[in-house]
Amino acid sequence: MNLKLTCFIVISILLLNTVSAQTSWVEYDKDIRLGKNLVFLANKMEQIKTDALDKKQYFLAGRCYDALIRIKDKKTEDTMFFKNSSILDSLIEDTKVTPELKSTIYVLKAKRIAQFEFNFFNRENKNLFTEIRKMSYKNRSKQSLDSIIEFCFTKAIELSKNFEEVKPYEVLWLSSDPFVFLCEPSYADILYAEMINVFDFLRSNRSSNVDMNVLKYTQTKFLFSLDSMEGIEKNLQYQM
Repeated sequence: MNLKLTCFIVISILLLNTVSAQTSWVEYDKDIRLGKNLVFLANKMEQIKTDALDKKQYFLAGRCYDALIRIKDKKTEDTMFFKNSSILDSLIEDTKVTPELKSTIYVLKAKRIAQFEFNFFNRENKNLFTEIRKMSYKNRSKQSLDSIIEFCFTKAIELSKNFEEVKPYEVLWLSSDPFVFLCEPSYADILYAEMINVFDFLRSNRSSNVDMNVLKYTQTKFLFSLDSMEGIEKNLQYQM
C-alpha cells in the first residue's frame, strides 16, 4: 500500500475516534482565528476547562488554556503578547499541577516563545511589550530563546515518564502536522516531532542538537532517531 495512503488512513482513524468533539474544536479554532464570538468562546472555554479538570482530563484542560490565550490575543494589541500568556508560567511554577497538565503547558510555552521569535523579534517596538514577571523574554537573543524552547520541550518529554501512556487523539492537537506520523504515535513521538517542527519553522535559529532532516527519514530510521534524541536533555542548561 502506498506509504502516504497508509499514513492518511492511520491518522484518519485516530481522528474519527472523537469525531463530534473534533468537529466542535474545528469550529472553535476557526472562530478564534477570525475573531468571532470571542466573549461566548471565552465563557465556553472556561466551562470546558473547569469540567475537564474535575474529570481529570488534563490534556483537554490544556487545550482550553491555549484557546483562552489565543482569544486574549485577538482582543488586545501585540504588546500584550506575554501578559496574555502569563498563566503558562504560573501553572509551571504551581507544584499542585499534575504532570499531564504541566507537560502540556511546557509545550504551549515552547510554542509561544517560538511564536514571539518568529513574529515579533525584529519588531522595532518589542521593548514596549508588557511583561508581568521579573524574567524577561523580549530582550533575549534568538539563541537564548531557542535554548528556552528546547528546554521546555525536554521538560515536557521528561514529565511524560511520570504518567501512563495517553490515547493519541487526546494530544494530537499539539501537533502542527499530524500527518507526518507513519504509525500511531505515542505522546513522546508527538512531542519530539513538534520540537523538530518548531525549529524547522524558525529556520534562521535551528538547534545544533536537532537533525532537521529527520522528517525525511524512513520509518525505521525516524523511530531510531527518537531514541537517540533522548540525550538532548542531558546537554541542556536553562539560564533564566
